[in-house]
Amino acid sequence: MYFLEDFNNFAFMRTQQSLIIIFIFSWILLAGCDEELTRTKWYPNPNGDSELALLMREMHDDVLLMKKSVEAKQVPRVRIDHTKIFTAIPTEQGKVESQEYKDNGKLYLQAIESIRKSNYKNARENYKNVVGSCISCHRSVCPGPVDKIENLLLEEEV
Repeated sequence: MYFLEDFNNFAFMRTQQSLIIIFIFSWILLAGCDEELTRTKWYPNPNGDSELALLMREMHDDVLLMKKSVEAKQVPRVRIDHTKIFTAIPTEQGKVESQEYKDNGKLYLQAIESIRKSNYKNARENYKNVVGSCISCHRSVCPGPVDKIENLLLEEEV
């Protein structure tokens, strides 16, 4: 009888140990896969993205947050440094060296500065100026993202 009890306890312990080992192995395997997924980036541009392209995406996200604030009747705030549009390395060097880019960039930064100084009364109008300056620049210098930028327009403007 003691033999059967010892055998059952031994079998039970072996099963527990096996389950623990399987759990640990699975966890390591899944954690390793997850880490690999976070390190892998998908680039729509096969040559990778330039500093300016990545900055433009950050700017879009920042302006999108501004839009949500304006729609909620709150004063929007600027969360990133938009002045980097003149120092970030572009995909195509010639475009940012043009006078058209420089002039549009200055107008955009003036619009961003007006957002920084906004109050409840002028926030909506200042926001419209920011988006308008984005669209103006992209229509003349780099038209690709115009559709995405137009999504930043307030409902009354569409």
